Amino acid sequence: MSKKNRLRADLHPSFKGHPHIKKVRDYLKYTAAEKTLNKIFGANISVIQNEWEESNTDASWKYEGETSLTSLDAALKFCKVDLNIWEVERHLFNSWDVTSTNFGKRTNYQVKVWFKRIEKIIIQIPKLEPLTYTSSGDSEMWVIAGCFHRPFHNQKLWDKFLTFLHDYRTKITGIIINGDYLDLRSLSSYDDYLPPGINLSSEYSDGLKGILEIKQALGKQYSRIKRVFHYGNHEARYNRECKSKSKYGKALMSPIEALRLVENGYKLQTDWKEGYTRLGIDLDVFHGIYYGQHNASKHLAMIPNRSGVYNHTHSWQSFDNGSHTAYNIGWMGDPDSKGFKYSDRFKKSKWRNGFATTYLDEVGNHSVHPIRCMNGNFFFGGKVY
Repeated sequence: MSKKNRLRADLHPSFKGHPHIKKVRDYLKYTAAEKTLNKIFGANISVIQNEWEESNTDASWKYEGETSLTSLDAALKFCKVDLNIWEVERHLFNSWDVTSTNFGKRTNYQVKVWFKRIEKIIIQIPKLEPLTYTSSGDSEMWVIAGCFHRPFHNQKLWDKFLTFLHDYRTKITGIIINGDYLDLRSLSSYDDYLPPGINLSSEYSDGLKGILEIKQALGKQYSRIKRVFHYGNHEARYNRECKSKSKYGKALMSPIEALRLVENGYKLQTDWKEGYTRLGIDLDVFHGIYYGQHNASKHLAMIPNRSGVYNHTHSWQSFDNGSHTAYNIGWMGDPDSKGFKYSDRFKKSKWRNGFATTYLDEVGNHSVHPIRCMNGNFFFGGKVY
């Protein structure tokens, strides 16, 4: 810091008339001046550098100061960058200890993040036809999970789920996010149940965070693994329950745009009642329609010559007719979160966390393995997650 830029106590309005002005002047030596102001008057000047530079295609952010920024997530929150406009290309973190005679030992943190502007892609909604994945000629492993209801998801289970994806990233063939990944409470007609601090922006931001975390968990295998995103009845709130769509039109971002699903390589099924993905010879994956005590039996009765995997009711259930089976594989949300205050304890007592893996053999026969999750933990492959 040059002499011209040094802070002077007699120029700072907080010092006027202060009884210890002489003592403070004695402390004003280079950057120690900043710490003096902060210690005595609580001035928020512990940030040495906080610079954002952008162009039409890229941007960079540089920070140096005493705020503890040691993770990308913390840095992005501090920077308040709009992840609907920018995506991270690379980042760098450093920290070092500084010792001062007047103020003792402290830690400085340095962060550098480089961004790339997200290119807008014209989204074409697919026709109402099933997404079909026949056998590739080798055995396949598919992961099916739904009803996360972000941002009201089970965070402990989510972290374990990401670890599971990372552990099996070389064996997984495809992932199906089976509806109600988002809660979209802010677009619901039930305004009385909107928790404080929840709005469409926060819901979309949290959802995008999860999509990017899946990408990170799969690492270099991400481009190989097939990815499918089903709408559930909660994503359909964008089109159905809210008046905002007719009021704001195209200015209101859709879940597809906000989560950057096309850019991240997801195939889409946007009709939550009619859309489904067909795996192998006779297995359909869909969000689910029916509630009730015997919902698995009801789903199988509608299409008795095909097996099915669904979520929707947040519960565990299966029903077999002798040749085919309907599997209700649970949900990935947190019943104790503020988002489910509207539901009574009797209904929530029937909810069960879970997801499923499905295996296809060389000709397309399937084997569904529901995974029951308890207290945010589950067993798989002889390991407790």
